[in-house]
Amino acid sequence: MPETRVDPLTGLRTIVAGARSRLAPGGTLVVEHGHDQAERVRGLFAAAGLAAIVSMRDLAGIPRVVAGRRAG
Repeated sequence: MPETRVDPLTGLRTIVAGARSRLAPGGTLVVEHGHDQAERVRGLFAAAGLAAIVSMRDLAGIPRVVAGRRAG
């Protein structure tokens, strides 16, 4: 039986892809992600056309949150 691989970013891909059409101009999207996903999530934000993309660390110093703003 072949192994099925699950994309751990499926939910975030959906949220980020729809963000520009749902955010008001100047609105901000903030998402929490897995401990090793910061770079990929920032890439999703950039691909969706969000600006001012930043990562924030949790209390342990691990990048855990990404935020980005819709231009306008």
